[in-house]
Amino acid sequence: MLFMNDVNGKNMTMDFKFFKGTPPPKWRTYGGLMHPLETISTNYIKRIMKLLVTNGTLPNQKDGRTATEWYIILDNELKRRND
Repeated sequence: MLFMNDVNGKNMTMDFKFFKGTPPPKWRTYGGLMHPLETISTNYIKRIMKLLVTNGTLPNQKDGRTATEWYIILDNELKRRND
């Protein structure tokens, strides 16, 4: 009986995105550096959120997410920090 775990030397179950999970979002700075949200200061997150509210857009698409998605992500991060 052939299992999907090992086919041609590859672990087939780990090749599916379903098993890998969603990578945590990272904020890309204007200079192109990627930062996990945990490393960004609370004040910086608040400034980004204010920019999202006042402009409704971001200078360029960040990590393939919309401005609304980023607002929700950042809001959740602030709530997590306050808990």
